Amino acid sequence: MILFVIPGSALGIVLVNTGLGSSIWTISFENITNILHIYYFEGTMYLTGLSFIRISMLLTYLRIFPGAVFRQMAFISIGLNVVCAVVFFLLSTFQCVPVSYSWHRWDGEHEGHCYNINLQIRVAAIVNILLDVAAVVLPLPQLWKMKLNTPKTLLVFLMFAIGLLVPIVSVIRLQTLLQFGNAMNVTYVYARVGYWSSAEQHLAVLCACMPAIRNLIRRFWKRSTTVTHASGSTDSSGNIANSNDTMMEAGSWPREERHSIPLKDIHNDEDRRYDRKASHTASPGSFWVHALETASPA
Repeated sequence: MILFVIPGSALGIVLVNTGLGSSIWTISFENITNILHIYYFEGTMYLTGLSFIRISMLLTYLRIFPGAVFRQMAFISIGLNVVCAVVFFLLSTFQCVPVSYSWHRWDGEHEGHCYNINLQIRVAAIVNILLDVAAVVLPLPQLWKMKLNTPKTLLVFLMFAIGLLVPIVSVIRLQTLLQFGNAMNVTYVYARVGYWSSAEQHLAVLCACMPAIRNLIRRFWKRSTTVTHASGSTDSSGNIANSNDTMMEAGSWPREERHSIPLKDIHNDEDRRYDRKASHTASPGSFWVHALETASPA
């Protein structure tokens, strides 16, 4: 998908620098040939790139929705896009015989012939519009059955609203082609067609990448939140530790001012003897200690 879009975007910059958008009568002959040559390659990549973008969207649908009927329709749509990509690529590549006549025919000095290029471009534009609408509308019944909550429903609605812009831009591009299809001032007219073609491609890429962009934003948001929370906890615990150290330093005595009192063992077992004499009188059911006599030390 990206392999067809990025080169087209880069070539668009080259076209503008070469003179695309200016009147053909103000551009050198060499630059006119170069513009038509680059535009030829852009046309082949444009048609093929749109088909691969739709295929990538349909493959994403297959990962999300498990319904058997839906999967059959998705595979049919993928097959149609593959067929259209191959057919339009071949028609665009061999639109003139010889191929170089596509960018040399303007000067009237080269021999060759071309097929009805305007008819081919218009048919390709109409088919692309139909396939764009099918790719956007196909998952809507499945989404309706999921019964998502309000935030997710709004997010999905936003995604498909952007998706609907793609066929709208395709219609505007088709209108431009119908208006300027037979114009002689091709370097000026092709600029307007190129604007809408580029907008259509980049909007389609954005729609195809929106699920991945959403997941990327969620992961980045979670990581940034986790790092912020962890740094706040570390700072808080560090402050607590510092305050504890301060309290310990404030409440402790200097090492050299501490005093200790040595303790000595007192052995008085040999100095004192305790004689306990007890006399008791037994009475029925009781035991009484009448006296406890302690003798003085000997």
